Order: sequence, then structure tokens, then C-alpha cells
Amino acid sequence: MRRRFRLLGLPRLGLALGLLALLTSEVKADLSVNGLGLYDGANAPIVVEIKFTGNSGVWVYGDAQTATNWTFPNGSHIPLYCIDLTHENAVGDSYALNPWSSPSFLTSSYPDAANRIAWAIENGGLSVLGTAATQLLIWSITDNIDNGFSVINWNGNKALQTTYNKMVSELNSPSSGYNKNDNYLPGVEFMSAVRDPTNTTLYQNLAVADPAPEPSTLAIATLSALALIGYGWRRRARYQV
Repeated sequence: MRRRFRLLGLPRLGLALGLLALLTSEVKADLSVNGLGLYDGANAPIVVEIKFTGNSGVWVYGDAQTATNWTFPNGSHIPLYCIDLTHENAVGDSYALNPWSSPSFLTSSYPDAANRIAWAIENGGLSVLGTAATQLLIWSITDNIDNGFSVINWNGNKALQTTYNKMVSELNSPSSGYNKNDNYLPGVEFMSAVRDPTNTTLYQNLAVADPAPEPSTLAIATLSALALIGYGWRRRARYQV
């Protein structure tokens, strides 16, 4: 009798928790980025001058972007990377997030541009120099028609220049860095951050490292899986009887 009670209760509890986990994952698509900025708020912005297709010289913040409501559990900012050079944002404004399931890039000569971007994000690290170099590298990937992109003035940022050049070298070294036969896409999420649906200039195509599931999420998923297994075992036992 006790065993039967446990078998009856576990599947129902697991299914309920599984449904809760599913609903929680669906809510993620409705999130927005609040206070979208141009650099890590804990550090001074890195300013460099770049050129790219159609522009001979533009001073920009070379850092990854951040948002006030997107942080790691320790409170540090999660880097949000701009993945095109044709759109801009308004600093401090909020943007609704739309998932971008099949990213394509009109200004990239790389057929595997999305995979290269994913590699850059996963290998750039979370230091100030690492995130800044990753942002510049992503721009070089998405605007590489006739080598259109380059940093023409590092503004004294020698350490950033060294870090960037190292990443470029690794990206072009299949034996020790990027391998086009490997799939890096599961490690990142691509999104469109839209401020105003009627204004096609104020939005950002973004990419962010896909965070690992929290322990609580893993526990719920494990319990749900065990519950489903138990439920199937019980049904099979009933039919056999």
C-alpha cells in the first residue's frame, strides 16, 4: 500500500514540476533588457576608432553592452554583444527581446558567420579586455566584405590590441582555435532587441552566452524525468496484470 501511494504521488508531482519548468522557460522569451548600455558599468568605456563597409572612420565604444536586469548570480553584468554595424540603440532605454532562431548576415562573407560568433563569445572570456576584444571580433565577422572592418585607432589601448590580435589568430587557426566542423551554436543565444516596432533603426541584433541551467532547474528536470519513468513503469505493470 505504501509503495502504491509513492508511485501515484511521484508522477503527479514530477509532471506538475515539469510543467512549471516548461512555463518558466517560455517566460524567458517575453523578457526585456532594461537600461541597455554600451559598456560594463563597473569599468570606464573603451573607445576606439573603427572603419567598416560604407564608413571610413567612426569612434565607438568597443566594449560589450550590458543591461541592468541581466546579471550573473554574483551580480556581475552579463555581456550582450552587438552583432551588426548597421543599427544602433539609445543608451538607457529598454528593449523587448525577440528570439532570433536563424541568424543570417547580409554583410558577412563567411557562410559560417553565426558559428564563428558563437566561438568568439565562448572563448573571449569575461575580463574587460576579453569582452571588448570579442565585440570587435564579432564586428569583423559580420562586416568582412573586402576586409571592410578594421580598427584604425586603438586610442592607446595596447593591451586590447594584443588581446584582439590573439583572438583573430586563433579564429584563423583550425588546429588550435576555431574549427568550422565543430558546432559552437548551442552555447549562445541570438536575439533582436526592439525598442520601438515602428522605428527600424533603434534596435540591436544581440548575442549572449547561454548560461548553464541553475541547480534548481536541473533538479526539477531530473525529478520530472524520474517521475515519467515511474509513471510509464506503473502503466506497463498495470497492463501486464
